[in-house]
Amino acid sequence: MKESQQWIQQRFVLGDARVAQMCRNMPHLLYANTTTLSNKAESIQTALSLDDEELSNLVSKYSTIFCFSIEEKTRPTLRYLRMRFELDEEALKNLVLKAPSLFSYSEGNIEEKLQFYSNLVGEREAKRMVVKSSNLLKQSLKKRLKPRLEEIQKSGVKVRWTETLMRRLAIRTNNQWERYKLGDAPRGGAAKPKEQ
Repeated sequence: MKESQQWIQQRFVLGDARVAQMCRNMPHLLYANTTTLSNKAESIQTALSLDDEELSNLVSKYSTIFCFSIEEKTRPTLRYLRMRFELDEEALKNLVLKAPSLFSYSEGNIEEKLQFYSNLVGEREAKRMVVKSSNLLKQSLKKRLKPRLEEIQKSGVKVRWTETLMRRLAIRTNNQWERYKLGDAPRGGAAKPKEQ
């Protein structure tokens, strides 16, 4: 086992299989400088007020976070999310722990999707919905959101957008969308949403 693997295992109290999986997903971790990894881990932990277990869960789930520069990406992203979504420290921590892949999105990408939802339900409600269900930000505007909205608009159906309908528009699989559109689907048959 390489030095970086040993460090990751000891620092985050992870088993051999989990460390191996992280390194398969992010091969550069095999050759990473342990001082750099330590500095990044400490910066993330401090910025989000994470305990050791929360930090371990975060890096285990999203080891890509070690790829980002603390000064150029991690801190600016946290600052942007806090201000844009009007989050206190606890809410920001919960959002990042629930959806760490937000670090891989550009501010422009988030803004475009937030604007899309805001046009339907207003900005305040759109921000509340995105914080509650960050999957809404994972969907493609070009391939999913805009074509589905256009389809609804062309049908002539007047929609009073609610959180439930917004989630159906955004998160239903293509198969579910073809069958049910915004309507009710049979309970228990919903498939997990696919990321776009």
